Amino acid sequence: MSDGRFDGMIIGAGIGGLMTGIALQSVGINIDIYEAAEELHPIGAGILIPPNAMRVLAHFGLAEKVRVSGNEIDNLQVSDYLGRKISTTRSSHELDNRYFKTVAIHRGKLHAILLERFGDVGIHLNCELEDIMTSEECLQVHFTNGHCLAADFVIGADGLRSKTRQAIIPEASLRDSQQTCWRGIANIQLAEERESQLTELWGNGTRFGFVPISGDQVYWYATVADKLYDPTQSQEAAEYLQSVFSDYLSTVNQIIDSTPNGTIIEGHIFDLKPLKKWADKNVVLLGDAAHAITPNLGQGGALAIEDAFELAEKVARCGGSKDVFVEFQKARQYRVNKISRASWIIGQLTNWCSPMACTARNKVLRNIPQKVGQAQSGFLYNYEIKR
Repeated sequence: MSDGRFDGMIIGAGIGGLMTGIALQSVGINIDIYEAAEELHPIGAGILIPPNAMRVLAHFGLAEKVRVSGNEIDNLQVSDYLGRKISTTRSSHELDNRYFKTVAIHRGKLHAILLERFGDVGIHLNCELEDIMTSEECLQVHFTNGHCLAADFVIGADGLRSKTRQAIIPEASLRDSQQTCWRGIANIQLAEERESQLTELWGNGTRFGFVPISGDQVYWYATVADKLYDPTQSQEAAEYLQSVFSDYLSTVNQIIDSTPNGTIIEGHIFDLKPLKKWADKNVVLLGDAAHAITPNLGQGGALAIEDAFELAEKVARCGGSKDVFVEFQKARQYRVNKISRASWIIGQLTNWCSPMACTARNKVLRNIPQKVGQAQSGFLYNYEIKR
């Protein structure tokens, strides 16, 4: 860092990386992003943008574009596999005298919006991080393509399997949720009563969730506990899921049937064991690289968006130094860890396979006072921007 100029770089051009670049641009800091992929494609299925993240996007003038590109939803309803309601949670919140709803959107559309705002001039592709070396004057950032660049600070936003994290905290480890997840986009229009609702159905060791992301497209996801899943089975994903969810509400198989062949994404769910530190010297992690969580509360992308705002504000005031990054971690860690724990517990509840235990689980959840659910939503959504 010299003459008041910050020479930093971001590793990873996903949601967290692009948002961090946008946030830094907004406070007058131009920064380049280095991405391992050779091309940026609109990959993925759907994603929820809850009120806390929409508030941050509004700060950068992006909320309206996200809203019109997706589908606003009013509530999140959990039911048993036959559609008998267990709980309903409001998915909107008032922040700074503005009312924000959760938006369900195709992940590729969200990425395109962020990419358009950041601009593609400062994005360098085919730059997979290899290592970060420290010298007396700066950081030496080595890429697998043979390039080596100097930087005053590095922001690692390179996801669950972060190479930046591996470089500075090699002892970090992932935690296995003991469930596999399938995700897809179905070309189907749901009944009117489900147009502004995320519906999640719980069975015995299985779960199926779905939400419209446009008038004729539905984002869906399914999980199966490891106890029930044989990864060596040879069925195509759609065929396998149709058999697993054959006793579910009929809408489920209609959604699976309406998903184009070969587009279903399968992956095992992991999160990151909480880290004691998110930074080392002048290298800092954010988003999934720092605190990957299970997807059960729809907050993974939102937390990365929050991180981007807070980190940019601190870097703008004090530069990209270790002390600043430690302060960033202190400001974020309690909230992130609390959400991570809650999300983990929900995922483990859906792993229960015993019909008797699941019946008892559903009964207990039905009897939880509404104010308890409202309090949790309040904590999730009540993120205030402080400058």
